[in-house]
Amino acid sequence: VDASQSTIPQDLQAELSYGPVEAVWQAVIQTWDFSSSTLKSLWGMITGKVSTDNLGGPISIAQIAGSSAEQGVTSFISFLAMISITLGILNLLPIPMLDGGHLAMFAVEAVRGKPISEITQMQIQKVGFLILIMVMFIAFFNDLTRVFG
Repeated sequence: VDASQSTIPQDLQAELSYGPVEAVWQAVIQTWDFSSSTLKSLWGMITGKVSTDNLGGPISIAQIAGSSAEQGVTSFISFLAMISITLGILNLLPIPMLDGGHLAMFAVEAVRGKPISEITQMQIQKVGFLILIMVMFIAFFNDLTRVFG
């Protein structure tokens, strides 16, 4: 959050800065922390410990992007970084149709020593498509519920 935009009195504000090497290290730590938090939340949704009401789609992303942009460049860039990390993690999940699903199929083929049949691959892709459609439906439903009450 941009300190000049916050409600903290000026005399209580401080600026934290790092040298180049320490800044890279801090970025790695923060990326790791955010990634593990994202995976924990995702696992919580899968196991039912975290509500899928927390899932948001393009409407929520646009609203949060606008809000973060109003708070300043630092806030907006941090939001974009979080979105990029989240999309990267989601793309690597072993869900067919995503890159992680392709990697999982390559691993199965490597273990088996032969390719998966085309028919099986198509069935797996259909399951992946259904999973993605369901997640998108939940995200859009949550967005519309937030907007229209």
